[in-house]
Amino acid sequence: MTETIKTGQMQMIPINLIDVLNPRERNKRVFEEIVTNIQTIGLKKPITVTPRSTPDGTDRYLLVCGEGRMKAFHALGETTIPALVIEVSDENAFIMSLTENIARLSGVNYLFRFNVNYPGRFLLKIMGYFFTRCFFR
Repeated sequence: MTETIKTGQMQMIPINLIDVLNPRERNKRVFEEIVTNIQTIGLKKPITVTPRSTPDGTDRYLLVCGEGRMKAFHALGETTIPALVIEVSDENAFIMSLTENIARLSGVNYLFRFNVNYPGRFLLKIMGYFFTRCFFR
């Protein structure tokens, strides 16, 4: 990963223009909690997407982080969602997506126990994680 990630801009993105890069299923109870949380207090963190054009020239987006939030927004009847739009390659978008999933499932500390210079560390910092004695988001 030698690419420079360009700082993103916040935009309202139509949900129907977002393709999921790394789809996953979550249990129904967890999904319902996400929906209820967003319905009650709103979206605390925007999703992250990267722009792509289709062969016919249509502008679309690849979802990098936030599939659960996006699906919950859609379930609530929303047609657009706040998104941080960044420009990254497909490879780096996939790495960021996996890094987010690992951080959520295992805790960020797990990533750094074995190698403090893990290449995803930079991506985690961009996504709001900070390397200190503990990780706070």
